[in-house]
Amino acid sequence: FQAEDGIRDVERSRGLGDVYKRQGVDQEKFQPKRRKTESYILTTNRHIPQKRIDYLLQCIKKIKQTIPDIKCKITGEPTPYTKELEKLVRKLEIQENTELTGKLTSNQLISAYQNAYTYAYTSPEEDFGLGPLEAAACGIPSIVWNHAGPQETVIHQKTGYRIKPYNLDLMADKHIELLEDRRLRDKMGNNARRHIERRFTWTIHCDRLEKVLEKVLENN
Repeated sequence: FQAEDGIRDVERSRGLGDVYKRQGVDQEKFQPKRRKTESYILTTNRHIPQKRIDYLLQCIKKIKQTIPDIKCKITGEPTPYTKELEKLVRKLEIQENTELTGKLTSNQLISAYQNAYTYAYTSPEEDFGLGPLEAAACGIPSIVWNHAGPQETVIHQKTGYRIKPYNLDLMADKHIELLEDRRLRDKMGNNARRHIERRFTWTIHCDRLEKVLEKVLENN
């Protein structure tokens, strides 16, 4: 961790940008699955208020009006805040539509991505955000806010949708659009996978870090 902190400090002092905060995805592990066994909206995030999973639950309430049997899976190890999410699920009357899976193993998490129809990312403030990248590697389009990290990782109308913060109605509508249009969903999913292969593999990430360190050495 000390080495990582050092890179951050170097970037701040040398004006070398935000290379460090970008990450890569293991595209050999996170791969698309041709035949899905389920259909649902997925989100993967820590159960803390800052992640605003409550935004997604409100979207599910709206989506249910159009797609009554919509399913949503929310992964993550339970925290004290999980009880608040469970209360909101009951208040919104979406118990039959929502599953809090608890903590998943690595293989279970990959499977959750692969079987999802769309990926929801409702966290309002993320420097980067790994979830949309892992979803994209599995060929799943993401619907995110047009703000912060997802502005770099999601290409609007190509690999998913970037929604004006915090328009929950529009976010819900875009999920409905993708859930109901398999051709569009598959097209965006394929685009998302290619986006990962071109920009966000671990090899590319390591090359970026190497260039940062080379600049530091040159300046010294």
